[in-house]
Amino acid sequence: VYAGRVSFDSLTLQLSLHSVQTNDSGLYVLQGVTPKVRAEITLSVQEPITNVSLTASKTDLVEFNDSVLFTCSAYGTPLAFSWYKGSSVVTAGVNVQLSNDGSVLTISNVTRYDMGPFTCVVANNISNGTSRSIYLNISYGPSNLTMTVLPEKMGYISGSNITLSCSADSSPPALFYWSYNDISLNKTGQTLQLLNASQNKTGTYACTAHNTVTLRYATNSLLIAVNDVPIFNMSFMLTCEVMGPVDSVYWMKDSLYLYSDSKISLSNQNKTLSFSQLGLADDGKYQCVASNIVSNKTSMAYTLAVNYGPWNVSISGPAIAQKDSSITLNCSASSHPPSGYSWYFNGSRVAEGAVYETGPLSLNSSGEYTCIAHNNITGNNGSVTAVPSTVVGVGELEHIMLQCMLGAVVQCIVKRAHINRKLKHICGPDRIV
Repeated sequence: VYAGRVSFDSLTLQLSLHSVQTNDSGLYVLQGVTPKVRAEITLSVQEPITNVSLTASKTDLVEFNDSVLFTCSAYGTPLAFSWYKGSSVVTAGVNVQLSNDGSVLTISNVTRYDMGPFTCVVANNISNGTSRSIYLNISYGPSNLTMTVLPEKMGYISGSNITLSCSADSSPPALFYWSYNDISLNKTGQTLQLLNASQNKTGTYACTAHNTVTLRYATNSLLIAVNDVPIFNMSFMLTCEVMGPVDSVYWMKDSLYLYSDSKISLSNQNKTLSFSQLGLADDGKYQCVASNIVSNKTSMAYTLAVNYGPWNVSISGPAIAQKDSSITLNCSASSHPPSGYSWYFNGSRVAEGAVYETGPLSLNSSGEYTCIAHNNITGNNGSVTAVPSTVVGVGELEHIMLQCMLGAVVQCIVKRAHINRKLKHICGPDRIV
């Protein structure tokens, strides 16, 4: 075995091995008789690490269903194996086993957190090597299904636009299906829009997420309550929808308890709050609280804003204007929501909006200016007609202003009959002689 590869120097007691081989590893002993001496050394001959290889039993897996077995191999002696996921060391644990002197890594019942590049590193005292990376593709979900609604309210008035959205953790991305009161809407996608919602849209909306690879489903639901529009002097009703067993329900307005009285009543085990005739004092934030022996829940606040008007419609602006000038007329009304305004001159529509700015006036611009206020929610109108406006020339304006500035009956000579008629309109017939 050692022929031609070994030499011994008796003077220095040096043993030399040439062209060492791995089977030269072992315990070497020097034994001396005269003088009596003994020395020993253990020699380890190692081969450099080469051809590090990594294989996996499968790379496309389903969370909680599948397991994977990694096998690492290399040339060289001896071999020490270590495992990495990304830059983190992988060690044995509940679902992770190392076997066959560390060359085999088994992960049982993989989870989404096992995704990542796996590598093995093989080393000895003289060299090391790293395998290629293997990435696990793990399908999971749907989980953490959430359902949101915008705007977020306890209840909605008829005509509201409502958007429902659904999201879930899922790979590949989940498909979403919508239902209303357990009946499919034949709608797919992450959002569902209820446009111009009416009271018959009140009910439970459910979103179901489906993963076509894991074959798993998840469902979440929300109750959407659409009420009639609250209008002054009309009846109105709020409903507290409760899921699960309930022992008691009570109502609060602006954080104060509500009780039945001549205007409001409670029915249906206090789940229904009814107003016989809405007034402006009923504006506020309403909540219902449901409780049982183990817990209690408070609803989101419903902001009640009573719609009314238009009331007290009025016009402000000059009653007299000089020819070729322009005037601005303003219309206002007490109304919720704010009224829309239309302007009419002698019965013909001339403008929209609360402010009406005329162009250069002529003598033909004298007449009746009417503002009509309209509330689209209450469906009511209110109107007012301005004091007949008069357009005059500069000289005529001096006479008219003299007549109207004096507080008592004034006697003056008005040379032109049509000016006299205008003064009777503007100042009143008892002010003109």
